[in-house]
Amino acid sequence: MIKKIIFAILISCVIFIISAEFIFRKSQFFKEFYQNTIDPEPYTDTLNEQGLRVVSKDIIYKGSHNNGFRIICLGDSYTYGHGVDDDKTYPFFLEKYLNGISKRRFQVINAGDPGATITEELYMYIKNCAGLEHDVVLLLFHPGDLRDITRELLFQKRGDYCNVTGFDSSLNESKIFRLIKHRILKNRQKYINRYHGKWRSIEEIAEEYFNRLSILNKSVESNNATLAVVIFSPSVSGQMVKRFCSRQGIALIDVRQEYSRAKKYKEHYIVYHHNATGNALLAEIIARRMIDGGIIERE
Repeated sequence: MIKKIIFAILISCVIFIISAEFIFRKSQFFKEFYQNTIDPEPYTDTLNEQGLRVVSKDIIYKGSHNNGFRIICLGDSYTYGHGVDDDKTYPFFLEKYLNGISKRRFQVINAGDPGATITEELYMYIKNCAGLEHDVVLLLFHPGDLRDITRELLFQKRGDYCNVTGFDSSLNESKIFRLIKHRILKNRQKYINRYHGKWRSIEEIAEEYFNRLSILNKSVESNNATLAVVIFSPSVSGQMVKRFCSRQGIALIDVRQEYSRAKKYKEHYIVYHHNATGNALLAEIIARRMIDGGIIERE
């Protein structure tokens, strides 16, 4: 009798989940739920077998770039292009822009990872990118990156750190799963914001970030490539990164003033992340600064 009751409950739960999934997919509820929180759906994101974002899964990057110029873009969701299709990210526009103004063949690889900390960006580089011949590595810095170090240190220290974005990517197709994940991340972010700057000072947190940045720089240099840190958003932490890069001799691409002065600046975001217009603008400014700064030689 008890087994029958348990079985009936399980069947009811499955039916409920399937029904809820169907309703969420067909209704506007899900879109409205995300309206003021994260970027709206739908958008297409594709990863190849190397764990890199591409416009088609059959794109596999060879070890050698055949005398071209290869750029690897590291970063979190701003680099990955959360909220836009595969051909609307800043790395995609960067490749398109550079190839449009030069006779040289440029290839830009999107190695962004949504929610990644500097530790995960370093891991992404070593695991998925270091074996690919490249000339420049761009690390897009956002003020939230230091807060993310707080997240990493705080949750790992307490032994309850959970990388929600590390779940099987196929689950992300489920509306119910994404609602649950969003709630988990939202609650965890409140916890992080409460302790950011209290559990450790901003200087201590920055030191943790810079230690990892130094390791990344050495790893890039060991591959005869150049690391360049890109700062696009005004912040105190951005100033700290700028000073650190200056002391360590790390190339810096500071586009804050030019980017913030751009016409219709606020329209370059979809709630939080960049839209296609913002990504295209960011890519163009970065490309010009790379050329003007000698990171890319003029022809």
